[in-house]
Amino acid sequence: MTKLGAGKSSGPPENYAQRLAEKRKLNSMKNQGPPLGGAPEIPAGKLGVLLPQPTFGEIEPLMEQVAQSSAPASIPMRMPEPPPVQGVGSAYAVNQAQAQGKLGPVSLGAAARQGVAGFQKTGPISPETQELLKNAKFTNENQEGAPEEKTTLQEDLDAADKKIAEASTPDLPIDFAALAGYRNELTTPERRKAIEARLEPLNVTDLILKREVQQVVPVIPGKIEYTLRTFSEREHIWCLQHVYNYPGNPQYVDELLNMYKMTCTLVELNGKAIPDHRAHLGGKDEEVDKDLFEKKYKIIISLPVQMMADLCVQCNWFNERVLKLFSVESLKNG
Repeated sequence: MTKLGAGKSSGPPENYAQRLAEKRKLNSMKNQGPPLGGAPEIPAGKLGVLLPQPTFGEIEPLMEQVAQSSAPASIPMRMPEPPPVQGVGSAYAVNQAQAQGKLGPVSLGAAARQGVAGFQKTGPISPETQELLKNAKFTNENQEGAPEEKTTLQEDLDAADKKIAEASTPDLPIDFAALAGYRNELTTPERRKAIEARLEPLNVTDLILKREVQQVVPVIPGKIEYTLRTFSEREHIWCLQHVYNYPGNPQYVDELLNMYKMTCTLVELNGKAIPDHRAHLGGKDEEVDKDLFEKKYKIIISLPVQMMADLCVQCNWFNERVLKLFSVESLKNG
């Protein structure tokens, strides 16, 4: 008959010394704190409200496609080039670039400065162009009392291309009265007071140390929140130069310039960063990158027009709050 516990090599402690050692070991492990990489616990009642996160066009789906693709990550994915267009004015590089989506609406002078206004002399003249020249010649020959003017082929093509360029000039039928009405409805003293009561104070020294001031503006807490910034004079001048690449009536130009300033001002939407419009951030050669600016601009103008109206109002109020940092009252308090 074997004794209880005989032949056992492991098991619970059999005496007081072993139990005490095990207890000290457990207490030591408890006092070590969370393992590396662990996050501190959120105090009770302090759990923040999760804002709805927006998506910015095709940027995220494209990144997901690249991640799921079997192709090596070092090989960039390229879209197939669209075939060249045919028809009137197709022999001009600027028209080919516009038709293939490589260039937006642009005047001939701006196209020449970008090096895409040259005449491509390769290939025969399209039937459409020949028909246009034939009709133009017939009209000139049959004008009563007008002397016959002989023009060269190059001049006729230039005239046809000018008509095409003028037709593509962006002079959109924007309902300016509706936009002004939205802004007037949103610009009320009661609404401004309620929004600014939730804001953190601005620090004027950020303009020196960080070269900009940022502020989070919770318009509707837990639902809509903007992060705004001050932009530099370099960005302002770039916007002024860029807006004149798209001629139109004064109201259109003013509205387009406002959209460009808003593109420079908006940093985040509901806490999600919008891709920046600048290259070499923080460096001496920091500048606005045209391609990055156009990408950010397309993201912003895709927002609903009511939100665009509110963004315009918030940007104006934000600018006024920054200017108040230099007011007489601020100088006295400083």
